[in-house]
Amino acid sequence: GDILDGECFDLVTATSICGRRIPEYLERVAPNLERADRSREYQRIKRRHSRAIARLRPVLDQLRCPHGEGDLLCLCRQENEPKEALRT
Repeated sequence: GDILDGECFDLVTATSICGRRIPEYLERVAPNLERADRSREYQRIKRRHSRAIARLRPVLDQLRCPHGEGDLLCLCRQENEPKEALRT
């Protein structure tokens, strides 16, 4: 909420979670742009995407488990700490 507005949230979700590339995202949000306008809009979206990711990194870094040692999943090794595992 405080970090990304709705448009940036949509952009980051489309690219980072859904796996769309920025040109695909641009085609979805502005399908009727002329070639020159498409190029300028692509550059604008690319910059917006980079800035949004940069704003998110510090927030997401705080969620990292200090005992994860770079693993993708938290596997806390101490008895008194929460244990997270793959849930199927």
